[in-house]
Amino acid sequence: MKKDLKNPEVALRVKSIYTSQGKDRQWVADLLNISVRKVYNIEKGDDEYTERDLELLRKALGIEGMPLKDEEVVPCEKRLLRLSETLAFGRFNEAKVYIEELSPILKIECCLPHLSWLYRLLRVDFLMSQGDIEEARKEMKFFEEKVNDMTVRHRYHYLHNKGRLYFRDFKHVEAAKLFEKSAKITEDNEGFLPIHRLRPIFNIGLCYTDSYHTTAAIAFLEDVKGKNSNSGIDFFDFKIDIALATNYTRSRVFKIARFLLNKSLDYAEGTNNEFHIGLVHYNFGHEYMHAKRCDEAIESQRKAQNYFETGSVYHSWSSFYEAYCTIEKGDYKTAKKILEESKYIYIDKDGNGINNMLIPYNHLIAFHNVHKGPSRPKDEDIDYMLNVSIPYFLSRHYKYLAIRAYELIIENYERRGQIAKAAHI
Repeated sequence: MKKDLKNPEVALRVKSIYTSQGKDRQWVADLLNISVRKVYNIEKGDDEYTERDLELLRKALGIEGMPLKDEEVVPCEKRLLRLSETLAFGRFNEAKVYIEELSPILKIECCLPHLSWLYRLLRVDFLMSQGDIEEARKEMKFFEEKVNDMTVRHRYHYLHNKGRLYFRDFKHVEAAKLFEKSAKITEDNEGFLPIHRLRPIFNIGLCYTDSYHTTAAIAFLEDVKGKNSNSGIDFFDFKIDIALATNYTRSRVFKIARFLLNKSLDYAEGTNNEFHIGLVHYNFGHEYMHAKRCDEAIESQRKAQNYFETGSVYHSWSSFYEAYCTIEKGDYKTAKKILEESKYIYIDKDGNGINNMLIPYNHLIAFHNVHKGPSRPKDEDIDYMLNVSIPYFLSRHYKYLAIRAYELIIENYERRGQIAKAAHI
């Protein structure tokens, strides 16, 4: 009989399917009327299944249409690798098309675990990029007991995804270690694109950024930027520039931060991505806030809110910083009005914080009261900042807000002391 299949990988595919169905080599041998020894040789790559054999296996296993043949599997593998690349570069619309195309085949576990698992890991990546973190967490639980059975590519995406979840939980040290391991995998194995190594290194830079290690963050991010060989600016460059601008702002190198943000704004407007445009204005607001340019900070945050969905995390924080800078400016009446008007985006009808904004909202109220001066006792507001909001900000590495709150409390006590001294005299 003519042997139609010449790739021994087909045998491994068949084995993974019949074992997943609880069958063994004897069952395959009886079905195909061959010896168990021949089944074993086939699986070693020393012999081959025929097309007829495969059709018998399909029907017997009840998996009609599953990708057993090379011409069915290879295109899937290529599309998965393309999906991995599009996710790394942030081309999420394109990635969504691949996910939808591949889903009917690869979500079925008995169809080749090494492809099915890769699909699921890449889908987790996509879910996180779209902000669906809880669904991503659920999917990642599937892989907790699969680590020893993973291929190199599985392990890379698993470690990278897990690192991103740790990052979301403010576990920056643990996240950075996982990103380092995933980057190391790309160094030791062929088949990975340069972007696959640069992406986890970029995320290490984000870990340093979020934990306020600005010098280390800049070093990592500049290194990644120098090694991204694509011509022109792409989404990956955009992310790097935004992160670098954050660190240069914190280092008070405002000229470089502003240059990077202007470049980022050109890219965002060129792609007509409203969220990215809003993100740049949001970061401009931070840069102006650090530079003590309150009017421009307020204007930037108002622009940002026009591009963010009302009630989203970014919209909530943009409103927060608008009110914050208005207080710092000393326009208490306007700040109070902003807080009253935006309360619904912070607090739900049961008094719970939306997007974890209850403490930040209450902090703004306390910050507003203390900022107005020591004309009447503010012990309750000071206690709230000392015991609730400052520890909260420090736990999430919002060091600027925590430090400024401490400074304000000290200023308040100093003013009280001066008033008491003047009264005593």
